[in-house]
Amino acid sequence: KNKRFALVEKIDTKKYVVSTKLMVLRNNNHKLLDTKYLYLYLTSPTMIDYFQNEAESRSGTFPQITFKDNVANVEIDLPSLKEQQHIVQKINTINEKIVLNNQINDNLAV
Repeated sequence: KNKRFALVEKIDTKKYVVSTKLMVLRNNNHKLLDTKYLYLYLTSPTMIDYFQNEAESRSGTFPQITFKDNVANVEIDLPSLKEQQHIVQKINTINEKIVLNNQINDNLAV
């Protein structure tokens, strides 16, 4: 619901501890899956809605999702690695243009 997620790359994971309210996912097969593709897939509006609905359907004091119950069985549309990288490149280009347009709009508003 709060859309708190991050793609963390190139860190020594032995030096960090994360909150129990955080789920860490790692790509264990870089020959099959592009990590940025996985990130974009899991943070897409469709997946965010899915995870939010899953979290809210659980009983308990606060909405939550777990890897075993909510993430492990998610089926991912997995094109070839080359196609995944192409998709990531296209989405990154669009996102960069959005950032630039927002900066332009902010400057025009001043």
